[in-house]
Amino acid sequence: MNDISITVVGVVGSDVNFSPGENGARSNFRLASTSRYFDQHTREWKDGATTWLDVVCWRKLAEHVNDSIKKGEPVIVTGRMRVRTWENERGRGQATEITATSVGHDLGRGVAQFRKVRTEPIPEASPAPV
Repeated sequence: MNDISITVVGVVGSDVNFSPGENGARSNFRLASTSRYFDQHTREWKDGATTWLDVVCWRKLAEHVNDSIKKGEPVIVTGRMRVRTWENERGRGQATEITATSVGHDLGRGVAQFRKVRTEPIPEASPAPV
């Protein structure tokens, strides 16, 4: 399989939508990434075009994103990219989607505190009576 791996820096553009699901948790949100450039004529930084992407997270990552990420926060997303197409009564459409393998706050734009999630240890089996 030839997956397209991608890392995108941007801002969370929507609330995180979380679903626990039978096959594992799922979270999704919109990500806005706007290019910046220096205009030589005005000697100012300007915003370029904004690219909107759908980000989908599964299982533990979905739970952690739901607990950690909020609309408006700067993030870095790494994952597999694909273009999803659809057709309905309103016409055809397409969206660029990232299935995330990693999501984190962009520490170049703020500070965060990491809290490791502790998992319960597996209880040891009691020795068989002699």
